[in-house]
Amino acid sequence: MRFAANGAAVRIIDISAKQAEGAAKEAAAAGADATAHCCDVTNPPQVRETFLHIFARERVSILVNNAGISHIGTVETTTEEDFERVLRVNVKGIYNGCMPVSGT
Repeated sequence: MRFAANGAAVRIIDISAKQAEGAAKEAAAAGADATAHCCDVTNPPQVRETFLHIFARERVSILVNNAGISHIGTVETTTEEDFERVLRVNVKGIYNGCMPVSGT
């Protein structure tokens, strides 16, 4: 919201279109030129496609790459699938967002 309050163009990317749109509306209310984009950060082709779409329209100066989820549980109650999902989003999702996008 600090970027929005200072008039930045803000691009919100979320796996949930509804959540992205809500955040973009909030950023716009704070003064930003804001748009929402639906993207699963664990899907490298989808991340590249989304970034190419954004980069084709404008110059990007700052990336706040902060995708993340949590899992409430213990070692005994956390399944391997749950653990893998946390790693895919919190580690691989950040990696995917940092990869150079061809054409930019």
